[in-house]
Amino acid sequence: IAGLPPKYRSQLKTIFLYCLAYHSRVKQYGYASIFNDMLEDFKKFSQDPLTVKTRRGKVISYNVYLHFLSADNLSAHDILGLQTHFNHGYVSRYCLTKHADLQNVSDCLQCVVRTPEHFSEQLAKINSDANHTPQFGIRGECVFEELEYLNTSDLCPPDIMHDWHEGVVPAIIAIGLSSVIQKGKIKLDEINAAIQGFEYCTVDRRNRYGPVITKAQLKKGTIPGTASERLCLLRMLPLMLWQNFSDKFITNIDGLTLILKCLDINDILMAPVIELEWIPLLHFLISEHHQLVKKLSPTSITPKFHYLLHYPQTIIKFGPPRHYFTMRFESVHQYFKRLTQCTKNFKNLTQTLSNRYQNLKAFQLSNLEFFPLEFDITSGASVVINTLGEKLSSLLINDMVDGDEKVYITSSVELGQVKYSCGSILIHKLADDLVSTPQFVEICKLVKIRSKWVILASKLETLGYENKLHSYTIRRTENYLKILPGEEIDHSLLGIYCVDGISVIPLKYRPAVHVSAISVCFCY
Repeated sequence: IAGLPPKYRSQLKTIFLYCLAYHSRVKQYGYASIFNDMLEDFKKFSQDPLTVKTRRGKVISYNVYLHFLSADNLSAHDILGLQTHFNHGYVSRYCLTKHADLQNVSDCLQCVVRTPEHFSEQLAKINSDANHTPQFGIRGECVFEELEYLNTSDLCPPDIMHDWHEGVVPAIIAIGLSSVIQKGKIKLDEINAAIQGFEYCTVDRRNRYGPVITKAQLKKGTIPGTASERLCLLRMLPLMLWQNFSDKFITNIDGLTLILKCLDINDILMAPVIELEWIPLLHFLISEHHQLVKKLSPTSITPKFHYLLHYPQTIIKFGPPRHYFTMRFESVHQYFKRLTQCTKNFKNLTQTLSNRYQNLKAFQLSNLEFFPLEFDITSGASVVINTLGEKLSSLLINDMVDGDEKVYITSSVELGQVKYSCGSILIHKLADDLVSTPQFVEICKLVKIRSKWVILASKLETLGYENKLHSYTIRRTENYLKILPGEEIDHSLLGIYCVDGISVIPLKYRPAVHVSAISVCFCY
């Protein structure tokens, strides 16, 4: 449901099931029979509003439209009526670039973009041909052409999980490490030891990279692991390498430059809000990135690398990629996989899984507070304000509160679907300078005083940006401040790492200055 705020839309309980079908049945009967009922509903509710009555008796009407489909590349091409192989021919649903030309294209300006007129023209040729010969990779009509308001050429935006996390990122890490091993005269065993022995902070420990990388995997141009593990390794790799092999990186190594360039792109692609000024920068970074990849590994440009060239334009149309990627849907797939293993019943499996899932949804919807506003804490205790220390207690004491009053403190709390924990780092605000330098704070205490939650944090001084580590260097101070939950510019928790005696904070994505920039373009 695209109209929900991201903090609710990302929850698994807001993902509902339309149908489950075997792939063999889809091939046998086609997508028209699968999506027929859904298409009729979309036609109906786009013209006749859907009426909903709230608990307070208020009647609200909604027009419901299909805006896009989130899918991996294979499913997207199949639904759109395009070729479903990616080793030859027209492999892109965005342009007319052939597989044989992928290595020569490093800028989207070199591509002939597919348009609705082109789709219609080629479909007319296919339908007039007795043999229905595919034209420019188009095999047939998309079933969603029935929706008159929908432009099917833009129906399936790119999926950052399959393209970036599982396609480009592991390939870049493999190419980069191969270059580092060759130019830096470092053994793969030493790199594996550095990765396995790296001390992750609490907020990154969940996604720590565990697999051991082999020479065969590097030669193949990929590394094992989940999408989250690979992304975490990409962020930590500069820290790992400089922490263990700084003496061997005297000269510039293209592999390190490639990894840092990949991180610059990741900072924009993973941002929940993207400023319009970043789009030309992203275009330039992707073009440079492709040229460097071809220099280090001339035959490594795959279709997923090529799709990256079209991301700047699709971001303008659909908004930040993290708002429509398939990672949360993959989590639902995990539920079905676990359920299949537990039931051990493979007779009419689709009925079993759909019934169980619908029962789960019925149970979740029966809760009167489907989006509970209450807080969720781990553990805590009641203490007197004066026992918190002079500097922290002074932040709480005012004309209405004295030092003898009791407050509740905890080490971790979840407020409004946002989790805060002591010892973690937040971006409180951005400095009013040319580069919008992040101003960090470290959470010291989470306090509930008179039914209100307050964050007591220590200020961290931002000393600058260390490009080789892709991190901000910081210094702890003795200054403290009080923050209300939600006042921070970004709620993503970060951690502090120490490299060569310097304290640094690697970001997960680039924070935006203007909240009015591209955020969620498809919320009507």
